[in-house]
Amino acid sequence: MLTSTNCLTPMPHRNRPGRVLAASVLLVAIACSGGSLAAVTLDMRDSDSASAKISLKDPTRVRVNGARITDVRGSVIRTKDNPGGVLVASLDEDKGDLYLQPVHPRGVPPATSIFVSTERATYTLLLVPMDIPADTIVIRDRGSATSLSSTSKRLPNHERELIALLKSVADQRAPTSMVANDVNQPVALWREAHFVLLRRYEGHPRWTVEAFALTNVSGAPMVLDEREFLTDGVAAVGLEQIILAPGETIPVSIVREAAR
Repeated sequence: MLTSTNCLTPMPHRNRPGRVLAASVLLVAIACSGGSLAAVTLDMRDSDSASAKISLKDPTRVRVNGARITDVRGSVIRTKDNPGGVLVASLDEDKGDLYLQPVHPRGVPPATSIFVSTERATYTLLLVPMDIPADTIVIRDRGSATSLSSTSKRLPNHERELIALLKSVADQRAPTSMVANDVNQPVALWREAHFVLLRRYEGHPRWTVEAFALTNVSGAPMVLDEREFLTDGVAAVGLEQIILAPGETIPVSIVREAAR
């Protein structure tokens, strides 16, 4: 383990699901003052696909900003015509929210697709069941008037700032008032992963941002959970996707508390 990243504890092995498909989605985990952003937001358009984690044991809520969910379809959904389905889908007709609940956690496939429809659009969700607490998946239609900037204005100041830092690094730009220093140093993580600290952005009075490259060096798909990177001193984590095919590389951004 290299000391340059303070507290990423290496794990010898990871037991992850089998065959899955990769989908691009930005997931941000915030861990300031012991709090978190509960909802996972997916920016999508009609006919888009995105991956999302659901709880194995608890119901997961799915909602669409500015629209009501009217229908859900999928071969794993339990209905009168499909009693063998392993996923119960309950639609709250008053609010237009969808709740997903595995029937038997051990019988749920490692990953499966469902189709969620509103009156205006249909989205494909690649669901990855994991042993995590219940959460909310928010679909934000990129064709609607709601934008990331308008939504972020309703967040607390420190969360807006963290999201702005992660977006700058994701766009390979140095955040305002910060300087990029190249590192290119491997960091011990898991045997199935090659993890390299590419550069560190410094100069902010409160935060330091680190840009990594994560490669799946195993022979099986890897499913990531941003909370695996939330250790002491970590304020936020940015992943551009959560499913990596063998040999695939993705960027990972980590915001840490700056040394005082």
